[in-house]
Amino acid sequence: MTLKEIKRNPLLQFLASIVLYQFGTIIRLQLDSQLLGNSLRIIGFLVLCYSLYYQLSYVKRPRLSFVMKFLLCWNVINIIISIFTSGLNLTRMFGEDSYILNYLLPFLLLYNVKYVPLREIFKFAVVFEIFALVLIALNFQYIIMASNIQLITGSLEENSRMQSLAQIPIMWSIPAVILFFNYQLVQKKYLVISVVAFILAIAFSMAFGRRSTSAYGIVFLLAAFGFYMSYARIGFSKKMIFSFLVLLLVVVAISYVANHFQYLMSRGLEDTRSGVNDAFYADMKTMDYIFGRGLNGTYYDPLTIFGDMKNQRPGHETGYLNIILHSGLLFLMPYLLLCLRSAVKGFFSSRNLLVKSMAIYIFINCLMLILGSYPSFNLRFYILWIGILLCNSAYFRNMNNRMIRRYFGTL
Repeated sequence: MTLKEIKRNPLLQFLASIVLYQFGTIIRLQLDSQLLGNSLRIIGFLVLCYSLYYQLSYVKRPRLSFVMKFLLCWNVINIIISIFTSGLNLTRMFGEDSYILNYLLPFLLLYNVKYVPLREIFKFAVVFEIFALVLIALNFQYIIMASNIQLITGSLEENSRMQSLAQIPIMWSIPAVILFFNYQLVQKKYLVISVVAFILAIAFSMAFGRRSTSAYGIVFLLAAFGFYMSYARIGFSKKMIFSFLVLLLVVVAISYVANHFQYLMSRGLEDTRSGVNDAFYADMKTMDYIFGRGLNGTYYDPLTIFGDMKNQRPGHETGYLNIILHSGLLFLMPYLLLCLRSAVKGFFSSRNLLVKSMAIYIFINCLMLILGSYPSFNLRFYILWIGILLCNSAYFRNMNNRMIRRYFGTL
């Protein structure tokens, strides 16, 4: 990815802004360098602004459906109302990837799908997984020790930094499932690195008892395996042997988890969200469900203290409830409709594995809204919106696998 290529491709500019922003996050968290981390995030934001300007000014825009237009219009209205009623929180803007920048991701619908930088997406997915391995190596002892202390004494409260360190490896690894799905476009060495890093990231998340993020990783991994078994050109007997070995590995893994990941097992099916849910339902009114409470919206929770906001909770762990809090059903419903419609169209009306895999990726991300995943300004959701572009493009849906390989090349 050269500077010249970035200048000519607005989708590549958008990707560069996300990469800068995410590396700023790691520097803030791992090195505890606010200045350097925030500087990278600000540069990423400026690149994003240039990308939007370049696309809107110089590149032909695609036709949008009514649902797409409604989603973008409500995004603009919600951002403007939030800024004028409660101000723009710069600390959150450059500190949280689910604040205002997240609502700029849907504007990828305005971009020309023919500029999709698939090879660069693959490359950064691998790079992110390598960094996930580095984070695991740097923080493994700290996370395991902290979780064991909490398990034994119950006196160590979880803090946001510790949770982030435990969750970032798997969240940074999830974009790599696109490589698993599109194994025919990726060299084996990159696939091996990605699979190993992905499994280690899941194990790392489980060691700290992160149930939701562990579930994301497992669901994506199983989906990729099922996709491979459905479309790989290998004999039936080999598929059966491979499936048996994977099943055996799963049984061994479950046994190992039960014996060695005590913190995860201690949490098990423990209900840790009912109190938060009750507080959310008690404080939200009908109009709040429809329109949301804006980007700075909070709800009353008597057990919560976030900085200066005593008894006011600025977000919800459950994905769809967090979306309702900040942008209401006016965002959630068209978002789900657009995603599910794109997934159906991409899976059943496509002649190639790339678009089919994007359809599965979109569907699983929608499914994960039930657990705790919600749209954020990162590579994972950049890929989701790229997938929506591809699934809604008859040009790419009608390509066969050979044409896709010729168009994008291989990693």
